[in-house]
Amino acid sequence: MPQRRIIKAGDNGCAYWWIEFGGELDTVHDNERIRDELWSVIHGIWDHIKNSGDFDAETMTLEWVGSVPGKREYRRFVGDYVLHQGDILGQTPFADRVAFGGWSIDLHPPQGMYATEAAAKQRYADGIYHIPYRSLYSVNTSNLLFAGRDISASHVAFGSTRVMATCATLGQAAGTAAALCAGHGVTPRALDIAELQRTLLREDASVIGLASTDPDDLALRATVTARSSLTRLAVETPRERWPLAADAGIVLPVDPELTGLELLVDAARDTQLTIELYDPELGQNYVPRRLVDSVTVPVTAGAAQWIDTGLTWSPETPRNAFLVVRANADLTLHRTGTPTPGVLCFTRVPLRPQDETPQPLREWTDAGLLRRTFGLRTGATSAFAPAKAVDGYARPYAGPHMWVSEPLGEAAGTWLELAWPEPVTLSRIDLLADDDVNEDLINLHHHRTPFDTLPTLLRDYRIEARRDDGPWRVLARTSDNRRRRRIHTFQEPVTLSAARIVVEATNGAPSAHIVAVRAYGPGVQGW
Repeated sequence: MPQRRIIKAGDNGCAYWWIEFGGELDTVHDNERIRDELWSVIHGIWDHIKNSGDFDAETMTLEWVGSVPGKREYRRFVGDYVLHQGDILGQTPFADRVAFGGWSIDLHPPQGMYATEAAAKQRYADGIYHIPYRSLYSVNTSNLLFAGRDISASHVAFGSTRVMATCATLGQAAGTAAALCAGHGVTPRALDIAELQRTLLREDASVIGLASTDPDDLALRATVTARSSLTRLAVETPRERWPLAADAGIVLPVDPELTGLELLVDAARDTQLTIELYDPELGQNYVPRRLVDSVTVPVTAGAAQWIDTGLTWSPETPRNAFLVVRANADLTLHRTGTPTPGVLCFTRVPLRPQDETPQPLREWTDAGLLRRTFGLRTGATSAFAPAKAVDGYARPYAGPHMWVSEPLGEAAGTWLELAWPEPVTLSRIDLLADDDVNEDLINLHHHRTPFDTLPTLLRDYRIEARRDDGPWRVLARTSDNRRRRRIHTFQEPVTLSAARIVVEATNGAPSAHIVAVRAYGPGVQGW
């Protein structure tokens, strides 16, 4: 075992995920036998660390060992639909989607730590996938809902759906469904899917690619304006050079078109720059799938040159573009030390020898490029327009779906305003701030972010309202905010013609980011 598995004295418990046993036994009735074998191996590994002489462990002690085996795979139930491998790798767009997953299909050998082959094999979809409501209730027990590691899924699909973050989305979906069933006096199968989805979206659940059409949300009827908006992408003050030793990838929002794309490059000698433009096709994907165009442009020797790529794209609907900048040893890109809204940057890595089939998600990494942006400029974009805050989307999907202001600079007080043609009466305003879903907030303890609060979140802001052309008055004020979602409920309903969010400060981002504003009249309750 020490030759086949990684053993380090300083590793935390998560690094010892491979201490697995019981896949060839009955994990229900052989629970104690499995526990005893796991205990024996854990203490054997501890003995090896402490007494082999291979580790600096003279002053180490064993603090704690769990008493209950963690069930990686256990009982699963059968629902009206059995989620399977094809749904994950094919990213089936279920009409009754209520949750999502994103982990690889991660299959471990049944022999666990005693297996002679690799401890795990992964297959990756091109992006996150949907989970249908029909997999969350029983096919033959009328009042039974599932959530977590017991949902209706095949063994292979379960290799992905089993992880805790995915189980959390399933828990919210099943719990919401249970409450609605109890409220309406119906069985899970008879529940109105549209109502379930509306309720989940209202409560900020991650139902990917589904826009809210909540009839109670008066913000969806408002006209939205702002003091300022980000109208073009311009990353013009890079700090560091990035040799183009491998293909580089850039994801940009295209809304309604991509024009004026320029890259900042150094050229050691006269050469050519080749760029390919791909359509990721699905709104939740960030990998190159369908080639749209390819250009090769001449570059003369010199430093810090803005190269006009000449690429243009006008898709039928807003979406992301994935640009592949082909490797060239004579060229160097530039990168900033800061992120740019709606932009992701990657570098290509060789496929692993064990990958039997291409897995695009494994070919691109943001190592060295997380929270950084290549020097680039584009033409006008509507990707960050004020109307994005009321377009019904609360997560990125074929674009960032949020309003972004111009940099605040020294002058605080930029605002986003909602106006109605006739006065409306509100008792609640929900604000969804940008919690940067690209940030890797992993809980395995091997790294942490350089900040305790996500910089893109609003820190200080106030909500103001006015009737007709009267004066603005403050309805609510928030300071030191650290949350994505804030619900502002008024003691007495307020009749108004316009409301606005006045942003005084962020948690570090140069611009104000607002994902969504929602407005509800009396009688609409939050959960």
